[in-house]
Amino acid sequence: MRCRFEALAADGKAVAWTRTEVLVHWIDDDGQAHNRWVPAAAVVRIARDDSAWRDPYDDFDFYYPSLHASGAPAR
Repeated sequence: MRCRFEALAADGKAVAWTRTEVLVHWIDDDGQAHNRWVPAAAVVRIARDDSAWRDPYDDFDFYYPSLHASGAPAR
């Protein structure tokens, strides 16, 4: 997701939400992790490949199952 709110402009991950707010998680250029509640109107869903940031703990097999050969052992 992409967030633009006040001085915050970041690609990150929505980790929780309500009808009015989204908890945005992102890592800045210095490697510092951040979590911030922002208004839902400040968040836009974008394609995973359009994001400037990837969560290193995401399950890439779920998002890209065709990257693994059919005979490859599961992790």
